[in-house]
Amino acid sequence: MDRYRVAIVGGGPAGALTAVCLARSRPDLAPRILLLERRRFPREKICGGGVAGRVVSWLDSIGAPLDGLPHTSVSGLTVNYGDFESYTPFGGQDGYVLRRSVLDQYLLDRARELGVEVREGTPAAGAYRERSGVVVVGGGGEAYRCDVFVGADGVNGSSRVWFGLPPANDRQLLLQGWLPTAPGTDPTGGSLLIDFTPIKHGLKGYVWFFPSVGEDGGLVINTGVTGGELARGGAGRLQDHFASTIERHPEMTAAGPDALKLKPYPERVLSFRQEFSAERVLLVGEQLGVDPLTGEGIGVSADSAVLAAEEILRAFDCGDFSFSGYRRRMMDTGSFWLWTAGKLFTYTQVDWRFDLSLKVITDARAGENTWLGHYCRVFSGVQEPRSIYGLTALRGVGRGILSELRARM
Repeated sequence: MDRYRVAIVGGGPAGALTAVCLARSRPDLAPRILLLERRRFPREKICGGGVAGRVVSWLDSIGAPLDGLPHTSVSGLTVNYGDFESYTPFGGQDGYVLRRSVLDQYLLDRARELGVEVREGTPAAGAYRERSGVVVVGGGGEAYRCDVFVGADGVNGSSRVWFGLPPANDRQLLLQGWLPTAPGTDPTGGSLLIDFTPIKHGLKGYVWFFPSVGEDGGLVINTGVTGGELARGGAGRLQDHFASTIERHPEMTAAGPDALKLKPYPERVLSFRQEFSAERVLLVGEQLGVDPLTGEGIGVSADSAVLAAEEILRAFDCGDFSFSGYRRRMMDTGSFWLWTAGKLFTYTQVDWRFDLSLKVITDARAGENTWLGHYCRVFSGVQEPRSIYGLTALRGVGRGILSELRARM
């Protein structure tokens, strides 16, 4: 039976970045890190592919810059709701949109280059704790013994089940596809465009349009709809919401909407009520969930990878493998502060409440100090995460409330 210090199940961004952080901090540890990925890369991943500016700059700082990868830059967020539209800039630090097949391959290669043992096409069938570590069982019955197990196997992974750590939230359904663009045009205007109009028709979700990169390197629009139920007829209902919403955006269909085929994919919203770890076990990335407002998961992957690596190295130094402080430390990351804001926002997703809250947080008279402006600058890494609840941001909310009250009098 092979013995490793760390075994990571899942080669997506969360697993690869955990391995990268460990190997960069302790190069001598790299050959004793095993990363198992059930598929072979490059793999096509159904995902919007958005990477927040704060993550782009962090990746650059750890020697994994994204500038050399095919990508589009996005400078702000456009929100639609019925006839309402608001654009909020990111504050000077652009986000990127990439094809996930390219991003995932790149990050996995960084781990391999640092000396991590990466085994693609090698599924894990289960894992269990023993007195002095964890045993991971491969799909062919092979066994790998390790000191620490990291579950990075995503929303469909089973590592939570193996260690009796149930998720707090049910999975929900999204549909995603690609729209071609007319040559030389970007109907999004270099912005992440999110249309919340489906809320008017009872869906607690939205339709998105992100500028992205096609397989041939040209500009395409990544689009889809989220908020559906994983139940019979759920995909059909989502398809109807998407069809009625895209009619409001004829510029998106100018290059041929008939070519659009939406594919289903599950996601789970991040919750801090669930367990993030157990004795000798840490969960990262989409095993924790995605942001409730934007659906962004790369930020959660990056934050959890950094902290998981720090927790593991601390455990090796002091011998305490309980990881009891991991979830608490996650509550001091950008992902947590964006999550709290997103949860407050999603609680308003009933027609009249949403209409009111959206006007409050985007009040034009607040200038750049709208609450959504602060959210976008935290999202892009321009502002410190806690500032989303700072005095300046709350004053923007107050101005928005007063402005809306005056408009209704």
